[in-house]
Amino acid sequence: MSSEAQTRDNTIASQVTALHERIAADGFVLEPGHSYQDDGNSGSILLRSALERLRDAVASGHVERLYVHAPDRLPRRYAHQALLIDEFRRSGVEIVFLNRPIGGTAEDVVCSSRNRIRRSAAPHGRQRVRRRRP
Repeated sequence: MSSEAQTRDNTIASQVTALHERIAADGFVLEPGHSYQDDGNSGSILLRSALERLRDAVASGHVERLYVHAPDRLPRRYAHQALLIDEFRRSGVEIVFLNRPIGGTAEDVVCSSRNRIRRSAAPHGRQRVRRRRP
């Protein structure tokens, strides 16, 4: 699930390659037709063709393990991430995030993402405060 800039800069291909390498390293094989990628479609919306196909595959029991580069590769909004992760886990799907292991609940994923954003934004905020002081 990607933006136009990611498509242009070829970062999607590197993410897909990393996913394929991790799947192979874990001793699994990606079955044909079981890759869900919305090239160039924004992750800010929940209704996307590949995401809908993934949800259908999960609901019908065709997915046992889901490899995702990062939580924001699903939807960007935290509430939507939590909704999907909970939906997938209730269907018995094991979710593997490449960028780090996550705890057992959808809230763990969302909180982890929020904390990462806060940590990355904090130095910028401190710098802005320093600039304002005489």
